[in-house]
Parts: sequence; structure tokens; C-alpha cells
Amino acid sequence: MRLLRDLHHALPERHRHRADDGRPARAGARQGLLSRRAARGGVPQSFPQFGAAIRPDVRTWHDRRLQAVERRHARRFQAGPQALGAGQAAPSSVVHQGQGGGAKNLPALPEGGIDVRLSYYPGCSLTGASREYDESVRETMALLGVELQELDDWNCCGASSAHMTSHELAIDLGARNLKLAAEAGDDLLVPCSACFQRLKAADKALREDPREYDLDSYAPGFEIVHITSLLAGQEMLAKIAAAVKRPLDGLPVACYYGCLSLRPPKITGETACEIPTRLDRIVAALGGRAVAWSHKTECCSGSLTMARPDISRRLIGDIVDAARRAGAKALATDCPMCQANLESRQLDLTGGDAEQALPVFFATELIAQALSDEAGGKRWKGHLIDPRKLFAAAQPETAL
Repeated sequence: MRLLRDLHHALPERHRHRADDGRPARAGARQGLLSRRAARGGVPQSFPQFGAAIRPDVRTWHDRRLQAVERRHARRFQAGPQALGAGQAAPSSVVHQGQGGGAKNLPALPEGGIDVRLSYYPGCSLTGASREYDESVRETMALLGVELQELDDWNCCGASSAHMTSHELAIDLGARNLKLAAEAGDDLLVPCSACFQRLKAADKALREDPREYDLDSYAPGFEIVHITSLLAGQEMLAKIAAAVKRPLDGLPVACYYGCLSLRPPKITGETACEIPTRLDRIVAALGGRAVAWSHKTECCSGSLTMARPDISRRLIGDIVDAARRAGAKALATDCPMCQANLESRQLDLTGGDAEQALPVFFATELIAQALSDEAGGKRWKGHLIDPRKLFAAAQPETAL
């Protein structure tokens, strides 16, 4: 179906594509999913509501689907644990994205116990395609004495889709998560670069004009912390270096930052967005060598990998070629989208030959491997490019 619509204004009354427009000419008061859930007691009435007005038939269809899901969950919950399949847990709510879905059998906390407690926002990618990132984050934090408390009932940050469609929706999605973090009371750790940027954008918007989002005031008592900023602090780096059991033995790594955790600086607060060094310092603390190269902050194409694979292949090819010229044997990043693009498009460029591609690590994977007592290959099962070839000649005590 051909669907043409203006993302900022409703189509004129007599426009030939008026029937396909998602909003009437006069958008009413903000009434969306959270508004209806608030009426049923699902969320506090004082929380800012979101949702652009949509066609009545679309809203009715959406309501029926939502109600059907809620009824099904209610029946399963009332039936008791015996009605659930093996490995299933009783559901909590439709918005809920799950708790404790990360790595199992985490290592015991180091001697001295917990040094710090943080709220944790994993985001959608870390519970889906980038589960290995979530697992390595949880393992790394446990090894370093950091307790993570996953936000209860968190929702999607909106990523690129929401703020490209509706600024108001994008802020409200982030604001709901910020409200949950404020209730938890601890600083909020965010591994995903896209989630970090969207939560920071919502935080900035609420600070500047809370009344625009139906709040009398907004003065949170917590900070939004990107995981690389936490790990690259001087005290944490010293702790990492002292705990290394399997150093990288000078492995040349190209540290790739991408876009979203750094830019725009007016949102992220980054002061070195063009020449960042945090990942470089982490690699050095693990005994590796962070190479100097030209493309550490170039765009990987983001979601264009689906819409314009030709652009994605060109950008990824430039990044990988630059890393090779600098002598890198692997790349390290802290962004789920970047990691997925760098792996998948490399295979596309090499015709599926993984032997010709550079492995792409999450920085927390390298930390967890270097600090852990286990040297198994389970960490790399989710990778399209097997990184174990890098360490085939290493000594048993340092092999990955």
C-alpha cells in the first residue's frame, strides 16, 4: 500500500491520501496507551501522558489487541505456576520488559562486597539481538563489585523511530523511565548508546520546561551514566587493571565509538566528542594496545543498514579498511547497533568469509573475559565473526 503522510502536520481535508493519514486535522488532547492504562490504574495520573491522536478504527483495533493480551496474561497468572510452560515465569504487565534476564550463574562479588549500587536500564537491544552485551555487562559489574538493580517495568526508550515521528512521544517514553529511576533513587546505568542519548534528551527537555510535559517541576536526584564513562573513570580503571587475570597481551584493537553516546554534546554532555579516549583507556588497562586511527567516531549507518544497504556497506567498508590500515586485529565498541552493523556488513562485504573479517567485541566482553576465572568460549556464541582465532596461539592461562 502506498502510504504518504506528513510527519509533522495532518493532511488537508481533501487530500487524496487523507484516508491513510494517521491523524485527523485537529489533533485532540494527548490520549494514548498510557492514558488508558492510567484510567485503569496502570500508571499514576500525575505522570505525563503520550500518544498522538490516531484514526478511531486503528485505535479500536489496537485496544482490542491490547485487551486480548491482558486477558490472556491474566488467565495464565490466575491458573498458577503449574499452567506455565517450562522455563516460563508469571507475567506482570504489558509494558513490562522483564527483569533479571541477563547472564545466569554470575560470579560471586569480590572480597569486600558491594562498592556501589546502580539502577540498570538494559533497553530492548540488550534483551534481544544483543543479549551477549547484557550478559557481559552484568558479569563485569559483578566482578567489579557493582550491584545492578534493573528498573521495574521499564519501557522502550523510543530509539530513532519515536523522535523522528513525534518529539512529544520521544520525550514521554524517556520520561516514564526517568520517573522509575527517580523512584529507585540510585544513579541510572545505561549500556546502549541509543538508549543513553534518548534518556539524556528526555532529561534535558524536562529540566528546561517541565510544564510542557505536565510536570510542575523536575529536579531528579540521580545521574544518567553511560557504561563506558563509568568504566573509564580513574578508580574503576585501577580496579580493572589490578584484577586482570588474562591480559590481552598487546592485542591491537581499534576502539569504535560511533555517534550516539557522544553526540550531540549539548545532550550527552560529552566534552571530547571528536577525540574520545575512554574505550582506549579500558583496552590499555586490559593489556591491549588501542591503535590510533581515523574513523573512531564515524557513523556506521545506523538503521540505514535496512533501508539503504548500499550506503551501509560503503560506510562499514571505510571503517574496517581504516582499522586494518592502523594495524588493528579487532574492533571494540559500546553500541549494540554499531556492533551488529560492523559484524553483519563485514560478512556481506567478504561474501560470508568470516576468516577475512575483523572480530567486533563489546568492551564489557573483553573486561569480563580478562577478569573472569573461566576461559571458555560461551561468550562468543552470539557473534557472527568468531574471535577465538585471535588467541589460538596464546598460552592456556591467557587464551580466550
